[in-house]
Amino acid sequence: MANNREKKLVKNLNNNKLLRLNTPRIPPLDKLEYVQGLISSRRATNLVKFDEDVKVESEWNDPVLSLVKELKGSNSFYLNPISSYLKLEEKGLDINTINIKDFEEPIKDFIKERGYIFNLRATLMRHKDLFLRWGLFAGQVYTHSEIPTREKEIIILRAAWLCRSEYEWEHHLIGGKRAGLTDEDISRIKEGSDAKGWEPFDATLVRTVEELYLDNFITDTTWQILTERFEPYQLIEIIFIVGYYSLLASALNTLGAQVEGMYKNIQK
Repeated sequence: MANNREKKLVKNLNNNKLLRLNTPRIPPLDKLEYVQGLISSRRATNLVKFDEDVKVESEWNDPVLSLVKELKGSNSFYLNPISSYLKLEEKGLDINTINIKDFEEPIKDFIKERGYIFNLRATLMRHKDLFLRWGLFAGQVYTHSEIPTREKEIIILRAAWLCRSEYEWEHHLIGGKRAGLTDEDISRIKEGSDAKGWEPFDATLVRTVEELYLDNFITDTTWQILTERFEPYQLIEIIFIVGYYSLLASALNTLGAQVEGMYKNIQK
């Protein structure tokens, strides 16, 4: 008779569906509330003063400076497209100083046209402190990670599938395919590290996620293969990428974050 670990292995590594709540347990902010939150948080961070010309004789100077810059500029990706859409510069206006009520309808049009609001962000913004700190960590493990994008998407998609996170899976299908993953790769990610057709190193990446998911530990055999391609700091990143997306999946699943329309009906 299979022991408990083997039963867990069979049940979790071979799940064939994602988890879905039909309605969110904690609803995301209203679209305009969310945009107002982005604007307000940018106004607040713009008040933080730092002198990037000051040279500190420390190997920590650049990482700390990068962190401050990221916090101050973290909303640019989301607010700059709105500013451009509203033609604020042409009107001599600034997204940081406008009265959002004066632009309510065109902002709604922008959101409707671009499918702009991410329900994850609009939900986590209900916890302002966590939202800001989460954003920095999310940026580190994804945007600033030095794991090649294709390999990183394999890791994320396997974690999303094991954690049954529909939201995470649907979002990263786009990123995975842009990074070069094929439909066959996607099918193998669902099946796991023992699926036929994997390149050996890709199978190792998938197995890494499975080992961390099941035992919170990477075996010596898997670790040795990883060390042949990755530097020590990249090995640390891999552990945190798996941990981050597993944690995020728990939040997404439990909160019932709904997949946005632009991400639905993507090839599964």
